[in-house]
Amino acid sequence: MRTLPLEVSPTRDPLKSSLAWILSTSILAFGLNLAWAPPALADSPFEFKKDDVVAIFGNGLADRMQHSPWVETMLQANLKGKKVRFRNMSFSGDIVNQRPRNKGFTNDAEYLQHVAPDVVWMMYGYNESHGGRDGATAYQTELVNLVAKYRELRKQDGVDARFVLFSPIAYENTGSPHLPKGDDLNHNLQAYAEATRKAADQSGAKYVDLFTPTVKLFEASDEQLTLNGIHLNAKGYHHLAEVISDELVGETDGSTSTHQLIYDAIKDKNWHWHNRYRATDGNDIWGSRSGLSFVEGQTNADVLVHELKMLDLMTANRDSVIWAAAEGKTLEVDDSNVPQPVVVKTNVGGGSKSSNKDKEGSTSYLSPEESLAKLAVPEGFELNIFASEEMFPDLANPVQLQVDTKGRLWAASWNSYPKWQPGDELIDSLMIFEDTDNDGVADKRKIFAHVHNPLGFEFWGGGVLVTSGPDLLFLKDTDGDGVPDAEDCAPTDPSVFPGATETCDGVDEDCDGAVDEGLSATWYEDADVDGWGNPDTENTTCQDPPTGWITQGFDCDDTDPNVFPTSTQQIDGLDSDCDGLLDWEVTFWISGDDEFEWCVDDETNMTPGNTSWQVGAVWTVWMESGDHVVGIRGWDTGYVITAAIAHLELSDGTTWVTDNTWVYDPQPSAPGDTRVGWCGVGFDDSTWQNANEIGPIGTNPWGSAPSTFPAGSPALWIWDHYPVNLNTQYLRKQITLP
Repeated sequence: MRTLPLEVSPTRDPLKSSLAWILSTSILAFGLNLAWAPPALADSPFEFKKDDVVAIFGNGLADRMQHSPWVETMLQANLKGKKVRFRNMSFSGDIVNQRPRNKGFTNDAEYLQHVAPDVVWMMYGYNESHGGRDGATAYQTELVNLVAKYRELRKQDGVDARFVLFSPIAYENTGSPHLPKGDDLNHNLQAYAEATRKAADQSGAKYVDLFTPTVKLFEASDEQLTLNGIHLNAKGYHHLAEVISDELVGETDGSTSTHQLIYDAIKDKNWHWHNRYRATDGNDIWGSRSGLSFVEGQTNADVLVHELKMLDLMTANRDSVIWAAAEGKTLEVDDSNVPQPVVVKTNVGGGSKSSNKDKEGSTSYLSPEESLAKLAVPEGFELNIFASEEMFPDLANPVQLQVDTKGRLWAASWNSYPKWQPGDELIDSLMIFEDTDNDGVADKRKIFAHVHNPLGFEFWGGGVLVTSGPDLLFLKDTDGDGVPDAEDCAPTDPSVFPGATETCDGVDEDCDGAVDEGLSATWYEDADVDGWGNPDTENTTCQDPPTGWITQGFDCDDTDPNVFPTSTQQIDGLDSDCDGLLDWEVTFWISGDDEFEWCVDDETNMTPGNTSWQVGAVWTVWMESGDHVVGIRGWDTGYVITAAIAHLELSDGTTWVTDNTWVYDPQPSAPGDTRVGWCGVGFDDSTWQNANEIGPIGTNPWGSAPSTFPAGSPALWIWDHYPVNLNTQYLRKQITLP
């Protein structure tokens, strides 16, 4: 728990009372000059409407919000289906009535109308608070004036804009000896928070108090929530998002399952908008060089202003991705509506008014070796090629080189000079080159970070400071492994980082979420030593397994060495090959008068029978679990009457015999194509009839049992009384083996 620079108490002290009187009288005096009546009070409820566009103006608090976009993330999570768009137009250096900009930069009024908001956020007060408590009244007046200005501008487009005025946050006493405790600053900030509230009341705007909640938040938190007392860190913005969401939508989405998906989508949207609103190389877009004319009259503005239009569309396209993420869905961004960039016409040899032969020089570049040969080296020194664009193609347009304390060469490479082109991959980078074998030549290159326009960098504070106009980035690398902490899954362990080599140690060295991948094998215990392991004993490890463990699983019975997936043995009543089907040795007793042949599942492979019905014959057939069809085709050589009898039996006692459940073809003389597949399971036998001319053994005309049949078999004779020339019958029976 840390001591706060200012304690907020419900009791009014003399300073607050006198300050409130000063502010009240000032606002009252100003209010007499107003020509319009405020439509709402500051504490009135606020509601987002479907398809709202929100424009955000302010200084540091708002500007940095786009880089750690928890506020929009939390709001979008609570605004499902409303399709609200946010556009951040803040500048850290702005104050409510001054906006330092480059000459030619689109002014705030024009940008307001370009974005066309329905809702305008104003997040001022911190920069202004350095004017002291005496400046709060003037700040209030300017804030009211700005609301009136923007309200009138939006009315010109027929929009009755709603306004939300946010107070500045409190100052956090971090306890750092390098930073102030912040007592006076917090008194100032409290005065400007009150001035903001009164301005909201006077303007009919919604007021959101960020000062009081952050005082309490800083007091209650055991973690530091700012970088330097006033600029929130990522956790600080997460807490701020909860405060703002609760105030504007009445709730905070407690579910975090979609937050990262939304956050990532907003970061992508913000990147495109940031490059539109805070476009680098502005002097060529709207400044003094924008009108420079080159080949065939093409100007810088022709190329670069078109890119701003591309970015408008690309930003809008990413809003759809955000809305889908709020619903828990992943949507690929569709930029098919974005026009192609303007093709830049080269100056080289083009006769441009802005170029000449001497200025263009030669496009035939020296090789590294040729360049080296032209260098004068002092006596006693040796020069060699450490790294080149031939060795590392993305080492292009380097703007700064520096060696760190580990002897590694760092290079800031501005590949996309003069700026990133919308739709392209960002290839500007900060790279690290290493000479791992100490031969004086770089043999390893790592991209430390992709940074847009990396004009310069400096090692500092366990990381690196790098310019990325208009931003200054601090990329901390706590463990010095060449990966920024923000991208490192173990920022304090130098052996763990994206791209690291995995070792067999149970640690995810390469930060891909998998442990020891590529090194581990899955092992199974092979208790019956048949070369196949028990799948229930699966163990994945990169360590050598105990004796008796193998990498081949899927043994369905690891107690029987005769049972395994590739077994060709057939063991009655067992699934010896682990295909889920039992093997059965089925015994067939069949007889016919006079002649017959029989089949199982396939009539194209008929087995001929005996010629003596009194004797019959016995066969054994290996079959598997499931449905099968047994078929018998019989005929009488005297063309009178044919008959057949059959008895099928498994080793477990399951029996099938000929009876009236067998079916026969009532049209045996019909063409053969009507019976294609008649011995198969899928054959349609709905036109066949159940056998009706049947009789037990001992009943005429077949009074004797075939001598080979089991004693007491319940099999019945099936005969045919149809007086047809061929006197042939087709019998079939579908059976199911267990």
